[in-house]
Amino acid sequence: MEFRIGIDRGSVLGSPVDKTLKSYNVWGEAVRFASLMAKTGIPGGIQVSEKAYYHLRAAYLFKPRGRIYLPGAGEVATYLLTGKL
Repeated sequence: MEFRIGIDRGSVLGSPVDKTLKSYNVWGEAVRFASLMAKTGIPGGIQVSEKAYYHLRAAYLFKPRGRIYLPGAGEVATYLLTGKL
C-alpha cells in the first residue's frame, strides 16, 4: 500500500463534526498547502513545506527535494523527511 503525506505549518480553523466521537473538520491555508504537499509528494514519502522544515529541522533529518510549482502558491522549496535525529 502506497501513501503520501504532506506537512505544513500555520493557522487553521476547526469545528466539531460529532460530539460523541470528538471529530473535527479542519480547514485553512496550512491544510490546503499540506494537501498539495501530499499530492505532489513521492509515493511512500513525507514531503514538508519550507515553514515546516524550519520548525522541525532541529529534531528530524531532511533531504532537499527542490523547488516545485504549486497552484495558488507559485514556486516553493520542499523537503523530504528522512529520519529522526
